[in-house]
Amino acid sequence: MTLDTREWMILVYKIPSHPTRLRAHIWRRLVRCGALYLQNSVCLLPATPEAGENLRWLADEIEEMGGEAHGFRAHTAGPRGDAALLSRFRDVAAREREKVAAGLQALKRRLRGRLDLTALEEAEAEFRRLRLALLRCDQRDHFPGRDRAAPERLLRQVRGALETQYARVAGWGRRR
Repeated sequence: MTLDTREWMILVYKIPSHPTRLRAHIWRRLVRCGALYLQNSVCLLPATPEAGENLRWLADEIEEMGGEAHGFRAHTAGPRGDAALLSRFRDVAAREREKVAAGLQALKRRLRGRLDLTALEEAEAEFRRLRLALLRCDQRDHFPGRDRAAPERLLRQVRGALETQYARVAGWGRRR
């Protein structure tokens, strides 16, 4: 058995149970960083300077809320080493991308019909929201794995469909 040399950062924290918005705030911030929860109030990130800085800021916030936070650097041990953790990180990223891809597919179907300007503007707002969600997926994806290209292709297709719809609404490309 060999030990993997990948280094991880672990944050163990405890937050007062009330108000619950404090717990939700910390949870959202950790998810935004791409942290993987090992169990309640214990999360893991790959040891990078950015992750270290994010966890230090979060630890300070938690302590300002009246909670406790402890950060650790660690290496995995055991027969599976980092493989199980890498798999979990990749699974989370793949699920997030699948949600965005499903939203893009639905928007693409909507854009097949004839839309008026109001519906087209709503579709464009949805497109921007989905594009931002995909960018956030990329930021949180510490270990790129599964097909990242599919949602990107869908994004380009939807952008093209939006441009086609705008051209139709504006009367561009009309034969005279």
